[in-house]
Amino acid sequence: MMTLGGLFFSMKNLRLPRHLLVKLGIDLDVSSDDDVYILEQKGKTLHLLLLALVFTFCVIFTIINIQTATGPAAITFIPVPLTVICLLLYIKGYVVASKLLNFIQVSTVIAVLDLIVTPSSGILAYYIPTIVGAQIMFAGKRRRLGHLLSVIVLLVLAALVLTDFRLAPKLTRNLEDAKIEWLMNFGGSTLAVLFEIIFILSVSNRIQTLLINKKHLIEKQNEELQRTNEELDRFVYAVSHDLRTPLVSLKGLLDLILRLPLQPEKAVNYLQMAKTSTNRLDETIRDILEYARNARLEPVPEHFDLLKMAEQVFADHSFAARRPVKLVLKHPDAACKIVHDKTRLHILLRNLIGNAIKYSSQQVDEPFVAISCSHQNGQLCLEITDNGEGISPDCLPKIFDMFFRGTSTAEGTGLGLYICKQIVTKLDGKITVESQPNLGTTVKVTLPMKEIEETGA
Repeated sequence: MMTLGGLFFSMKNLRLPRHLLVKLGIDLDVSSDDDVYILEQKGKTLHLLLLALVFTFCVIFTIINIQTATGPAAITFIPVPLTVICLLLYIKGYVVASKLLNFIQVSTVIAVLDLIVTPSSGILAYYIPTIVGAQIMFAGKRRRLGHLLSVIVLLVLAALVLTDFRLAPKLTRNLEDAKIEWLMNFGGSTLAVLFEIIFILSVSNRIQTLLINKKHLIEKQNEELQRTNEELDRFVYAVSHDLRTPLVSLKGLLDLILRLPLQPEKAVNYLQMAKTSTNRLDETIRDILEYARNARLEPVPEHFDLLKMAEQVFADHSFAARRPVKLVLKHPDAACKIVHDKTRLHILLRNLIGNAIKYSSQQVDEPFVAISCSHQNGQLCLEITDNGEGISPDCLPKIFDMFFRGTSTAEGTGLGLYICKQIVTKLDGKITVESQPNLGTTVKVTLPMKEIEETGA
């Protein structure tokens, strides 16, 4: 046992065959993505090496002790079957149990040898590299276990030093042999600690190198992302100006042509179809722009009246209804004044109220859209209810998906509710939909708010 620690750590760079390492679940070529676990992976390698060295050491010294009858052969042989058990536990995947048993057997062998050999042999010096080795072997997620085992070893070391208990009579040594034994034990333990320090520094250096490389990679990716964002901004600007501006002009020209008197009925139908297609294209471009802006821009809080905004949005969309739709404000005497992102909430209301009007039912006598605004526990609660066509149970889970439309004949781009979901998510809120076919739909939006005041109208 005298030079076991020194031999163990001096052979730390020994590489087992790669196919054996793979079989044992160890990959020595740790990628940069796993740099956090480098020390843990190296600890596994050291553990396997320790098992091999303990096994070899105990077999050799057991044979020597049997042949020369100069030492306790039974003591040196006991770790052999324990080492085999450790290896089997490791192969079966019980890595922590294998390390723990290995640690216990090494610590026990040192203690037993101290209780047999002369106290001046310096064998207890090997507890120092054992403590450091525990920190390495149980690094990573199990570092607390390594700390606990180190404390236990310190307590055992203190007990062995402070007591004079012996398992057997002290082995007689002449002065020269005692000095040699003391020098070998202290020299071996010192060498072991030295190699432990070198090991830790080498792993630290590797981790630092990987972190530096990852930092450079992240900086490069950020630069590429910045360029991509700038290109996206230019694209959004081009769409909003270079594409949408002439489209709006085309819509205006179609309106003017349709107002000209004495046009053939067939021409009017064609122009009306062209206007419908132009409106649909304009709506698609607008939805794409709203999605891009929501993703890129941070919320900007403003003070405004949410119910008044809802009334204005309803008035803007009411002309598109297939039949008159009534607006119902459940709290008409209270102005819901809030501080929030006005632009995003306007887009949210436009989509939700627009859908309620667009899909109003032809089967009810008095179609309506009811809007309520309240606050509870620092949360803005907005509820929009209609008695329209409703949504089938099969479509309900998919309504927030991008480009989803309930039927192939449904109007719109399939982006409206998707954008609503993205807006609510951006504002750290929640949106839910309850609906039954031919009975109507209720959309509930809950948003955190900074301030809300309710005053009389």
